[in-house]
Amino acid sequence: MQPTNIIYEIASKPIGELAELPAAELTEMQKEVETLIALADNVRKWLNGALMLKYSTQINEERTKTNRPYGEISFSDNEYIVTEDRPLVLEWQKDKLKEYAKRIAANGGNPEDYMDIDYTISEKKYCSLSDEARKSLNTAGNIRPGCTVITLAKRETVND
Repeated sequence: MQPTNIIYEIASKPIGELAELPAAELTEMQKEVETLIALADNVRKWLNGALMLKYSTQINEERTKTNRPYGEISFSDNEYIVTEDRPLVLEWQKDKLKEYAKRIAANGGNPEDYMDIDYTISEKKYCSLSDEARKSLNTAGNIRPGCTVITLAKRETVND
């Protein structure tokens, strides 16, 4: 089977028909799909590298001209419009942000006016709480199952 045909084969089968397939066939399909996803990701990165090689001079000139080191810029290449989106990625040190929030509050300000404050509890920490603590926390949120992922793998046999 051609690797790209697996996409059409799976997409064209009713889900009930897929569910009736033997585990061995489903395992093989799952492996092929994961391989294609990894391959597509690598191909996308390779193509993006080629586009950067082709347009890096124009991109840098446009960014310098517009004084926009981040965000979206566009320019023409004959009848095509080339758009580059360079997001501004902000990475913060949480301990320093916490201190900053304390200083804002100490000066009479509201940290939430200047910062997005996100309170979360990981599943591991939630499960380690006492039943009483979990009950009191349950009113502060919703507990629902996440997206299920099922992976098939052939069982290894041990030969003596």
